[in-house]
Amino acid sequence: MISRASLYAVLGLVATSVAPAFADGLAEIRSQASLDEARGYCVDMIGSQARASAARPLQAHTCYAYQGGIAVDQGVSVEDAGRAVLRFPHFGVCLDGASARSGGSVTLRPCGRDASAMVAFDGSRILPADKSDLCLTIAGGASRRGNGGTPPHLIRGLSWESCGGAAAPRQEWALRP
Repeated sequence: MISRASLYAVLGLVATSVAPAFADGLAEIRSQASLDEARGYCVDMIGSQARASAARPLQAHTCYAYQGGIAVDQGVSVEDAGRAVLRFPHFGVCLDGASARSGGSVTLRPCGRDASAMVAFDGSRILPADKSDLCLTIAGGASRRGNGGTPPHLIRGLSWESCGGAAAPRQEWALRP
């Protein structure tokens, strides 16, 4: 069986610089507030793990780490700590900060050296690198049930919203290996 590191090397998707705390290069972007999900919410691609769609907006979904590892549709590599590139290496896409607008969906795009795709991670908030007034935000209100998991997985929307105010607890994130 080929190791994850070998597979990424073969596919040319290895992060060029990985934060030392994440020795295997993967972490989950996890909400610091559990809201209505004791297992926590993580940034997640829509679809079933390796079959997820990079063309669809991201969502907040029950974190999969309770299953014994970080799933590829939630696993990101973290590069360049000050201006983070949050890369989903299995899919070769990165969090797209360039298209961020207030109330807008959180999308992905093919990774490249273009700095406009980068986001800033200030230790608790994720912001488009060039729009420091917007924060990655989990939708308020009720969650909805996902299509699997026991107990059922929960899902909430993600969007770029003005930082602070009533949304502040839904804008606080941690990167966890």
